[in-house]
Amino acid sequence: YYNQLLLKRGILQIDQELASDRSTTGIVSGFASNGVRFSRSFATAIVKMASLQVLVGNAGEIRKNCRVFNPK
Repeated sequence: YYNQLLLKRGILQIDQELASDRSTTGIVSGFASNGVRFSRSFATAIVKMASLQVLVGNAGEIRKNCRVFNPK
C-alpha cells in the first residue's frame, strides 16, 4: 500500500495525499521501507482504540469539526 503511494498509484485521492503532504510523507516512506514498523504501529493503534470507552446518548458529542470541541 505505502509503496504504491510512493509510486503515485494511490487508489483514492485522500490516500495519495498522504505521500504528498509534508507532514505525512516521512511516515509513508518509513512504513513503505519497514513493514515491521508498520505492523507494530498498527497493533499499538488498535490496542489504544480498543481501550477507549464509547460515550452514548448525552454523554458525548459528534464534533462538527473533528479538530476542535463544539462550542457550548
